[in-house]
Amino acid sequence: VLSRCASGRSSTRAPYHVRVLSVIVPTRLSTRIPRTLTSLAQQDVERGGVELVVVADGPPPDRVTPLRSMRWPFPATVIEQAHGGLASARNRGAVEARGDRLVFIDDDVELPPGFLRSVNQLIDDGADIVVPDIRVGPWVPETVPVREALRIHREYEERRPTDADVRFDDVVFAATGIRRVWFDRVGGFDVSFTQGGAYGNEDVDLTYRLLREGAVARRMPAPVAYTDEPHELPRLLRRARLVGRNDVRLVRKHPELAAEVLGRKLVDSRIHRLVGTAVMALPGLASLDAPLRWTVAWFVHASDDGSLRFRLWFALRALHYWRGVADAGGRPIVRAARASATAALGTEGEDPSVPAPRRSDPTSGRS
Repeated sequence: VLSRCASGRSSTRAPYHVRVLSVIVPTRLSTRIPRTLTSLAQQDVERGGVELVVVADGPPPDRVTPLRSMRWPFPATVIEQAHGGLASARNRGAVEARGDRLVFIDDDVELPPGFLRSVNQLIDDGADIVVPDIRVGPWVPETVPVREALRIHREYEERRPTDADVRFDDVVFAATGIRRVWFDRVGGFDVSFTQGGAYGNEDVDLTYRLLREGAVARRMPAPVAYTDEPHELPRLLRRARLVGRNDVRLVRKHPELAAEVLGRKLVDSRIHRLVGTAVMALPGLASLDAPLRWTVAWFVHASDDGSLRFRLWFALRALHYWRGVADAGGRPIVRAARASATAALGTEGEDPSVPAPRRSDPTSGRS
């Protein structure tokens, strides 16, 4: 079998093991990974049908040795590589894995005992991609951004999305299963989305290519995976800027997505429209955010939200998102995207937030 990932590297290897789940955990060995590994060790699956592949992506050397010494109820491999980013680590894990089914698990995710069994069942039933319900972990402090993420999850559940509704921007490969044949067919993750400190959209890009080629995505009705939700303000704002940059990267790779990825924000959201228009006209405006940042920092840990607090937080995050778009040279793309989105979607909305937020969009939830 010849396996080729988006990194361009290929390897000749023995045929994959049928009905074997290869669980791939890319990590820099943060303090959060014990929760993930413990939940994996407690999975109620046939031990001969699962293997674990941990890819240590440039972690401190002293943290790898304890990981190698851990005992597992199924075969486990720990691989070290120089830091190449999340997409590179996922691809490396897929190259080393033996199974015909891949499950990518981030190192901040906690899984209920029946998770892997459910992935197997859905693939047996015909799914090529298994899309779980990923929620904010109950251990995460409730800040204004976290409560916003919880609100998005509630709205998502109220819409009761079906398998037919799975979009390219719905799938987050933080706890997602996929048939190996499909992963190999489209070339795996594009490593450029997470190289050199870049962040976001590697899963959006992969899912778009998969669905475009005809892969069948099915939602996991239960159980639920839990994850950390970033709640530190500097981290959230930096992430918003990086995703703004990578939204431009995504649209340059797939120009047909410009209206959906960039233009829709300006059409659907008044705050995005006001902030985005201002930053596109005057890019230096985004660096003058100190008063707004100080105000949001003051109330971000408040016990209640309030509409004004939410709007101020959303405006600050939008400011950093559009700064990232501008930094990536996206202004010409944004003008065309807005015109296309207006033509496709009709009049510009007045809702201060995006009414149908992308699950993978950190400007409106988890990324």
